[in-house]
Amino acid sequence: MKHLTIGIFLSLLLLTACSKDSAGDALIKHAELTKFEESLVDLTSEHSFIFDMEINNEEITEIIATVDYYENGEFVRQIGNMGSAISQENIEDTIRVAFIQQPINENEENWLTSIMTDDGQSSGTVLNKIDGKARINFAAGSGGVNEGPLIIGESKVIGTIAYSSKDEMSIVNEIETKEDLKRATDYEQAYLISVELR
Repeated sequence: MKHLTIGIFLSLLLLTACSKDSAGDALIKHAELTKFEESLVDLTSEHSFIFDMEINNEEITEIIATVDYYENGEFVRQIGNMGSAISQENIEDTIRVAFIQQPINENEENWLTSIMTDDGQSSGTVLNKIDGKARINFAAGSGGVNEGPLIIGESKVIGTIAYSSKDEMSIVNEIETKEDLKRATDYEQAYLISVELR
C-alpha cells in the first residue's frame, strides 16, 4: 500500500511538471469578450485580435507586440513594434494584448496595438499606407491561435490576415515552419501578428 501511494504521488508530481512545461513561460489564448466588448471592437475595426496572457515565469520583464506586412509572399515592412514593461506586480494578473486594424480610407489604415494590465495600458497607433484601389476586388480572411504556449526569446505568430483575388484562400493559424510562413503570406497582401516575451 505504501508503494502504491508513493507511485501515485510521483505520477501526479510528474504530470504537474509536464503541464507546467507545456504551458511554456506564458500561455496565450483568445480573450473571452462580453457582447458589448465584441460589438465595440466590430464597430471600430476591420480585423481584430484580442488575447489574454497568463505569465508562468517570473523572469519575464517585457512583452513585444509586432505587426509585419507582406506582399506576394515577400516581407515589405514592419508596421508596428511596441514593447511594454511587465512589473512583478503584473506577473500574477491576466495581461490582455490587442491588435486592431482600422480602415481610414481606400489608401490608409490605422493599426492600434495595446498591452493592458490591472495597472493600466501601453498602446500605440501606426498609420499604414495601402493600395486600397487594388483591394476593392480582394477577398479577405483572418485567423489566429486559440491557445498556445509562449517561450522567452521566441517570437510567436498568433494571428494572420490575408487579402487576395485568388479563388481560394487558406488561413494558417499555426506558423511553425518556413512552409507555413509561405502559405500564410502567399497573397497580394498579408499581415502577421506576433508577440515575444523578454
